[in-house]
This record gives sequence, structure tokens and C-alpha cells, in this order.
Amino acid sequence: LRAIGGDYSQAAYGVGMEISIKLSREATDIDEDGAVHSAFQETLVLLLAEAYYGFVLGDAEAFVKFTGTPS
Repeated sequence: LRAIGGDYSQAAYGVGMEISIKLSREATDIDEDGAVHSAFQETLVLLLAEAYYGFVLGDAEAFVKFTGTPS
């Protein structure tokens, strides 16, 4: 999926909560290579940010998906 186009008057979105942010100097993180990183041992600060958003379509036929490659 590269993009979605359409009549956005047929769509609505909402914010379910404010963004919550937590900081930790003791947490651990596992990166994409599987390596474990300790915030305490590596003098890091890890951040967790959470938010809830909703999106609804009034008429699904008012939208199209673009899946091709750019020319």
C-alpha cells in the first residue's frame, strides 16, 4: 500500500486520549538485531509514548488504494 485517496468528507477521526509519556533510566530495550540494551548500564533514557486514535469511513466506496510503484 503506497497511498489512500478519496473524498475525505466521508471520513472522520478522533483522539481517544491525550498522549501519555513515560521516561525510564532502568528499563531494557531489544533492538531489531536482538541485542539487549540496559538504560542503566549504558546511561540511556528510554521513552514510551502512547496515544489512541480512531478513524472511520462513512462510505468505503469513496476511497481507493494505490499499490503500484512510482514511475
